[in-house]
Amino acid sequence: MATTNAAYCGQCCAVVADDGPTESFHCPHCGSAEHTVITAEQIGAAQELAEAIGDGYLLLDVSNSSAGLTCGEAETFSTFLRAYGRSGTAAALLEDHAGHDDEGDSHGIDAEGKVFTRA
Repeated sequence: MATTNAAYCGQCCAVVADDGPTESFHCPHCGSAEHTVITAEQIGAAQELAEAIGDGYLLLDVSNSSAGLTCGEAETFSTFLRAYGRSGTAAALLEDHAGHDDEGDSHGIDAEGKVFTRA
């Protein structure tokens, strides 16, 4: 298995992964050198979280509670779930969120697998 280095851009919040050493980081999205290296422990924790919430029931319960999820939170969880192969759960979460959204926003996943919000 190839070692992958990853970093979180402090400027635009992008997560950048590459197969080489992260000696000189410059975000390909915004060009910033400000970053935080993502550790193997963080990646493992994210994988565990993906498994724990992978069936969607926890997030749907939260989404339907009085506190609910904001649009950004629903979209972030959807992106996270898709990254761990849970596209169906991600789509169901957005569909449920859009159905209960006070603002009437329409959320979805486009043909390229990216989350969109249409006001």
